Amino acid sequence: MPKIQVRIGESLEKALRRFKRVCSTEGIFSDEKRNRFFEKPSDSKRRDLAEKRRNIRKALLGKKKKKLSSHLR
Repeated sequence: MPKIQVRIGESLEKALRRFKRVCSTEGIFSDEKRNRFFEKPSDSKRRDLAEKRRNIRKALLGKKKKKLSSHLR
């Protein structure tokens, strides 16, 4: 759990905004959303594999675009 110390003269709204920023960078909100409902192990494996495929596809398409743009020059 991240901790934020309220600075001298800092409003509560600013401290809350800093707290939310720290929570989002640490992935607490996304983790909470993922664990809101129970997910079967087979479903989590399927989701992980789909995410890996998506990342690989994005990486390959990025390389192809770079090659195409270099040929157009």
